[in-house]
Amino acid sequence: MSMHTDKRKALFAKETKKEWQTPPWFFKYWNKQYNYLWDMAASDKNHLVKNYVTQKDDALSREWPGKSRLWCNPPYDSRQLPKWFERGWDAAGRGSYVTFLVHARTDTLWFHEWAVRGLVTFVKGRLSFLYNGVEQDPAPFPSIVVQFEPKDVQFWKNFFGMEYKMDVMSGKMSDHIKKFKRPIRRFPR
Repeated sequence: MSMHTDKRKALFAKETKKEWQTPPWFFKYWNKQYNYLWDMAASDKNHLVKNYVTQKDDALSREWPGKSRLWCNPPYDSRQLPKWFERGWDAAGRGSYVTFLVHARTDTLWFHEWAVRGLVTFVKGRLSFLYNGVEQDPAPFPSIVVQFEPKDVQFWKNFFGMEYKMDVMSGKMSDHIKKFKRPIRRFPR
């Protein structure tokens, strides 16, 4: 088995999947625009800003800062991502600007219930995340950046009501989504 394959398998290993760090150049690009004050899914070794929340602090059981700018590269567990988005959405409702870096899984329920609510930027190519401070081979999946802003929360509350849930299987919201398209940006390489 080649080293390349071994490194890629490490992305999915249970004991390491929560410790991957956003590539510094990629974070620098977004931070230049938003000047983040919090890293909501970090560790003592891989945090990107002064204020950060570790696994021990448990970002999913605490209220996220309101009226702030939050960066979040959560663990890529599709069963848990809705909880992360829900926390970010709540923070955006209280005035925060929240940016998520997640894998691009447009066929998942979380994408259709949460990601479509914000501004989605598709990342061209595949990111090379850091593990223990060392850049690894490109990820075996594409990435997206999802941004929630206070105005997004207000839009969805005004148009769809507080308890908006998209009926993905029947496509009941498809007519409305076509009328209110969200801009799609591509991150240049």
